[in-house]
Amino acid sequence: MLVGSAPARTLGSQISIASVKALPPPVQRAGGVLSAGKSNVVFSAGFVSLKLALRNAGSSAADRVRVTIVVSRGGHGSPLSTSETVGEIGPGETATVTFAHVGKVPFAVQSSLTLEVNGVTRRVYPLVFVSPD
Repeated sequence: MLVGSAPARTLGSQISIASVKALPPPVQRAGGVLSAGKSNVVFSAGFVSLKLALRNAGSSAADRVRVTIVVSRGGHGSPLSTSETVGEIGPGETATVTFAHVGKVPFAVQSSLTLEVNGVTRRVYPLVFVSPD
């Protein structure tokens, strides 16, 4: 062990998902805020774009928080998956992560969005993508 180096803290258990929004919000119902456990209609030009707010409910900073999203495409190809890492979220703070143009999605097909924080599934959102036209 090197003197003066501290192990990285990856404290996913204290991180909660404060909100998930489909982008761009002006086109989305309810400002684009998604609800877990109920079907969400997402207006899309064919690509998924999302903005997540993560809150640190713990009493210490969480470093290198890894957020992964997986969007099923209802049997129309492999799921879309991508990850982002947030550098540090202090106690009581909220950080946002934006996933833009994740990939193409089929319209009018039951899909789902799964959110993982540091490898632990936190929420699943049922989705149906529709054209904004």
